[in-house]
Formats: sequence, structure tokens, C-alpha cells
Amino acid sequence: MAYPAALSAVSTGDTILAATINNIETTVGITDAMFPAELHIVPTATTGYGLSVTRNLAAASTDSPLIYFHQDHAGDDQSLLHLVDDKTGAATYPSLYYEFAGTGGLAEFDINGVLSTDVNGFLIYSNAVQNGGARGLFSVNQDNASSTGRAIYINNDGTGNGILIDQNGDGEGLVITSDATTASKYALNINTGSATGRVALFHTEGVASAVVIEKTNVGAGTALSITNNGTGEGILLTQGGAGYGLEIAQNGNNSAIYIDSAATSTRTVQIISTATSAQGLYVEHSGTGTSQRIYNTDAGYGLQIENTAADESIMIDHNNIGAVINIDQDVNSASACYGLQMNIANAGAGLEYAFKFDGSEKGITAAGNSGFVSNNTGTFTVVGYIRVDVGGSEYRIPYGTIA
Repeated sequence: MAYPAALSAVSTGDTILAATINNIETTVGITDAMFPAELHIVPTATTGYGLSVTRNLAAASTDSPLIYFHQDHAGDDQSLLHLVDDKTGAATYPSLYYEFAGTGGLAEFDINGVLSTDVNGFLIYSNAVQNGGARGLFSVNQDNASSTGRAIYINNDGTGNGILIDQNGDGEGLVITSDATTASKYALNINTGSATGRVALFHTEGVASAVVIEKTNVGAGTALSITNNGTGEGILLTQGGAGYGLEIAQNGNNSAIYIDSAATSTRTVQIISTATSAQGLYVEHSGTGTSQRIYNTDAGYGLQIENTAADESIMIDHNNIGAVINIDQDVNSASACYGLQMNIANAGAGLEYAFKFDGSEKGITAAGNSGFVSNNTGTFTVVGYIRVDVGGSEYRIPYGTIA
């Protein structure tokens, strides 16, 4: 085969270029018995390029790309471009190095065909044992601190996943390390404009915690902050298992739950329970301080109990020597004050009683306690006494029958 004149005297020892092709307007065909390629270039110099294509023309004078590859046959099953790099060790440049100084796009892949099942539009594959480090198989480095553009942008108008991470190894699927110092800058910001779509879903089938928030800074920053401006729940927890719906292990010297409510016409805390053999609210206290305290600074009730059932509204099971109820009232008022006030009304046929005493509260019946008259309706016979301690002295309130 006769070579064109421009290729007949190529110097393979040129320090700038191993081969230079200028202004070839005819089809070039070069064959080599050892390398089955129509064009094969083997540089032998230690410096310079193996292949260089340069164009220095204005945009108005060009109408085609500088380099164009076209795989035209639909039945071809080979790669359009195949790069093989056998170098090892720390290299100054990677296998494919693209230096871009323009203002247009760096690279664009237009996939106009429908990919076959399990075929990727862009794939980075490695079966080598990687040694970790600060870099990965795919790395984007936006090194200018003044840059405000996005490092990665993904626009998905379809219904498939925008990003799917299939983490099969024993490592984190996603790790974000942020050095941001501004409070309004988040390591992860998820913003949805949908009125019905949800922001995030965490699903696990394991026994470990689904979500873990760990704040190691000992400062006053909030570990979890939720701002809800809507009328729905701030937090909705649906517990289907037999475990606790909410468990707080408070190890610091402060309140485990603090609620600051600005509501004026609804409850601060509402508990609805359908338990039949357990309490609606159970407080177990093992310290020496007060188990429950209600602090009221307004004119309303400090504690109000509404009971429509037939059982007691308050049942106190006290098994120690201290007072069952201790009322300490300190006032300075011209009006009458009451340590205990009762308003008992029975619209039925049954009698009304202010108290019912049974057991050890009764005194021992003394002889000669008969003859008392009550309301001129008969003779009052003392049956026993109710002992009362007033200022350290014992007093007895008699009780008995009227005949």
C-alpha cells in the first residue's frame, strides 16, 4: 500500500511528537501485521506526545468537533473507545486526564437510546482490593473556597430513584463530613416542594436502631430540632411492637422532658389510654426528692380530676409511717381560707357522707359515753372516736349512733 506523502517520513524520535499528521484530506489506511489496527502509532521517544491533534480556529470557521468517533452499525457489539493503561505506582496524571479552561461544559453524555435491563449509562467498575484513604473510585474536588456552584447536580424528572446506593459491604452507605460553621448551613439538607410527599423514609429489617443521632459536643446545641408550622403532629410515633413507644435515658442533671406551651385553650399534655389492667400514667420514683410536683401561679386549679367511672378518683396505697396527705397552706388574706373543701351532692336516694373511715382510724369505745343528744332527734350513743393530732396533742372526734 502506498502511504500519503505526509506520512512517508515521520520521525519516531521527535522529542515533541512521535507522529504528526497535517492536512490529510484523503482516507488514510495503515496496516501492521503485529497490530490489527488501521492506524497504529508506537512512540519511542521518552518525551512528547504519542498523538496530538490541535486546532486554532475561530468558532465561525468551524462546524464540526475536533475529534469525532462514530460507531455506525447497530449490530456491532464492541466498545467505541477502549483505553488500556498498565502503569503502576503513583502517577502524576491518571489514565484519562482532561484539562479544561473554557466556560462551556466539561463533558456531556447524551443517551438517546433505551438502555437494556441492568445496563448502566455510566459505569466505574473495580474488582481490586482498594486501600481506602481520602479518595474513592469516583471523586469530585471543588477546591476553590469562593465557589458557590454545586459540586454535583442530579436532575431526575422520572419516577425512578435519583440516587440508589446498594451497600453490600460492612461499611456506611453514605458518609458526609462537613466543616461548615454557620448554623444555617447543614451537612444534609433535604427540601421537598410536594404538599403530600414525605421528606425522608428510614426502613430497616434488623434489630439495631433505625436512626442514631450522636452529638459528642458538650455545648448547648440541640441534637434534634423539629419546626412544624402546620396543624399536623410535630412527631407521630406509631409503636406496633411490645417495646416502649418512647424511652429517654436521662443521664445529665436536668429534666428528661421539658414542654413550653403557649396554648391558651387546649391541653399541654394529653394522654389517652384504653388499658384495662394497668395505669394510664405510671411514675416510679426511687429518689429522696418529691415524686411529682405541680406548680401553679394562676387562678386555675393546680390539679383537676374528672372521673365518670364508679371507682375512686384518687386511690392512695401508702405503706410507710409518713403522712398519707400533707397539706401545707400559708396565706395572708382577710378572706377565709380552707385547707380542705368538699362539695358533695347526691341527687339520688342515697345519703351523702363527707368521710368514710374504716380500720385503724377508729378509736376504742369508752364506757359511759351514752346520753348525748343530736339535733333533739334521739339519744346519741358513742361507738368510738376518730383520733386527731393537733399541734402534737391528741384530740378525739366521737362517732356513734342515734336512737
